Amino acid sequence: EYIRTQGESPYPDDVVRTLQVALATTPGSRYASIGKNFFLPDDPIPLGGGCEAWKGFHSALRAVQDGLAVNVDISYNGFYANLSVTDMAKDILQIREFDRSGLSDRDRARIQREIKLLRIEVTHRKSKRGDTRFKIEGVSPLPADQEMLEIEYQGQKKKLSVAEYFAERYQPLRYPQL
Repeated sequence: EYIRTQGESPYPDDVVRTLQVALATTPGSRYASIGKNFFLPDDPIPLGGGCEAWKGFHSALRAVQDGLAVNVDISYNGFYANLSVTDMAKDILQIREFDRSGLSDRDRARIQREIKLLRIEVTHRKSKRGDTRFKIEGVSPLPADQEMLEIEYQGQKKKLSVAEYFAERYQPLRYPQL
């Protein structure tokens, strides 16, 4: 009706908004969306520090003199790369492999600055309860082979390092010195 009456509809903004929602429905279900922008993870551009840029597009529906027009622009946005935490730490430090001596205080602080509050999903265990997503609160000053925890096992308390716990319960850590 808006087009037929050449903009004389009493609700032109509502019509344009409704069509805008319809225009965004398919991309919103297939791509990562931020606002009116949609991003495709197909060809990420590495940025370093565990981040990458994704190419995307912005679309907007506008009422113009002769009807409606769709404006589509290309956009880019930064995302965290889909990496393990240890691979992200290597990327942040710009190293290929960790030193056997562990992390210096400076490196630990640098990693913490970049990953604190990052939301992650653990892969060492599966859960039907959906409790596999966590937020990183910080990086321990002690490595996993020195950080101790106390667990109850068959009615008795037992002290284990985080590295020992993982080796017993799941699988040995790749970098117990971190």
